[in-house]
Amino acid sequence: EHGIYGSGRPDTGFRPFDSYDSVGPPVIVPVAGAFEVVGTRLAAGRAVMAGYYLVFCALLFFLMRGAFGGRAAVVAVVLATAGFGSVYMGRTLYGEAPALAYVVGGLLVWRAALRKPGMSGWSVLTGVAFGLAVLCKTIVVLSVFPLLGVWIYDRLTFKRILWHHAALPALGGVAVIGAWWMVQALSQHDVADAASGTVGVY
Repeated sequence: EHGIYGSGRPDTGFRPFDSYDSVGPPVIVPVAGAFEVVGTRLAAGRAVMAGYYLVFCALLFFLMRGAFGGRAAVVAVVLATAGFGSVYMGRTLYGEAPALAYVVGGLLVWRAALRKPGMSGWSVLTGVAFGLAVLCKTIVVLSVFPLLGVWIYDRLTFKRILWHHAALPALGGVAVIGAWWMVQALSQHDVADAASGTVGVY
């Protein structure tokens, strides 16, 4: 509303880069853009969030269809939408729906990367998607543990995940998060304090 990345009001002052709700720039910036285009209206913000949720559902469908077929993909989307709080999260200014969209998108492009024996841009794009997911909702950083489990399982079985299938996504994710931290640092914001505090809570 005021063209400032932070919380507060002109009469009480602003708190730049407020991490209280941990909703990052992939959510805040499009909503601010919608406000700029159509005015500060609740419907504008909800339209952005609903768009994210629809993208999540579409990506989930394609992810599941590639692994289990079309019928299972439809069931996956229905169950995700029927889950408690899904519709609520799909229309309110929280990072869950956008983060899930980026995670599922990251898994989709990672699957494409795994089909290529050499290094490819798909691996980097995987990391970019996961990095954006972390910026949407910091708790997504904990997804590193199930991904580590996938890698260990693969080492014991199929051995399809090569070193660059893990290293390039890691670099892509670090680049996205690092770029956002750089923006905050250039604005004289204590990046380390805010980041460690949020991750510490999780």
